[in-house]
Amino acid sequence: MTPVERDAAVKQYERAIAFGKTKPLSGKTKQLWESSRRGGPKVGCRADRVLLSVEGGLLEKVDQFVERRGIPRSKLIVSLLDLVTRLAALPQEQQARIKHQILASGIKDRAFSAAVDSV
Repeated sequence: MTPVERDAAVKQYERAIAFGKTKPLSGKTKQLWESSRRGGPKVGCRADRVLLSVEGGLLEKVDQFVERRGIPRSKLIVSLLDLVTRLAALPQEQQARIKHQILASGIKDRAFSAAVDSV
């Protein structure tokens, strides 16, 4: 396709679509649209909403973190839950080695240390 042909093909999408030329979304298309608007789960996966209580100062730190990274808060939480469950599934000696590395990194927070020890 030449650049002239490409420009001609794309030109039709540059103008507005008349409302009369539109039609309602099909059931499946509507479901995909709603899921994408919510930032919902991937197609075929089921997600449950949960209510969490988080100390205000921690929530502010989390919000600053996700804002800097440009990710949703829920994605961070899901990633951390996935990490913890994967860690728990590892053999005991590998878990111990990873926990030791985390704690040796200089983190002095007692709550964090307790969370790592609980896995």
